[in-house]
Amino acid sequence: MIQGMIFTFAVLAFAAMLAAGYQFGFHIGVGYVLGALVAAPLLSVTLVFGLICLADWSEHRARTRRRVRSAAHRVQGQ
Repeated sequence: MIQGMIFTFAVLAFAAMLAAGYQFGFHIGVGYVLGALVAAPLLSVTLVFGLICLADWSEHRARTRRRVRSAAHRVQGQ
């Protein structure tokens, strides 16, 4: 599943880099295309693992908040 996400984001990142290069007036030659081919998977891996870390952090934060609320409720009830 993660490999599929990485591949999908790599294709999108490659297309976005080509479109951005054209939009900003860069010369889209062989060197630019090869550089984009090398950079796209790296950007994709960074994006996917960044999303995974963000989701994990958010889940830990939510779990901690639930534990604190539960403990406060137990203490308040005594």
